Amino acid sequence: MRAILAVPAVNTALTRLRTQAEDRVRRDWRRLSTGERVLLVTQTALIGGAALAGVLSDPEARQFVLGQIENRTIPVPGVPGLTFQFNVTGPDRRIMFNLNLGALLPPILGFH
Repeated sequence: MRAILAVPAVNTALTRLRTQAEDRVRRDWRRLSTGERVLLVTQTALIGGAALAGVLSDPEARQFVLGQIENRTIPVPGVPGLTFQFNVTGPDRRIMFNLNLGALLPPILGFH
């Protein structure tokens, strides 16, 4: 996680909060049955799709969101070393995927 604030106490508190939230999500996910996991993923996709449709239908909202994600490296959750980056405004429109193979190899080989 990149430090957003230069106050060490705030950074420490944010890191601790993030770690606790991730641990709880993992613990709760393991407790779900297969059917509950399918339902959760389906509901998340439906809600996310509806939100995305709302943003895409409004030109101002669309431009705002594109401005927020343009040329930013976004990690793919659950896949270490895989990121993507959007460039959708301007003449060279693309979505670029990057895979850091070193993140998938054992650290004993000297990769991080």
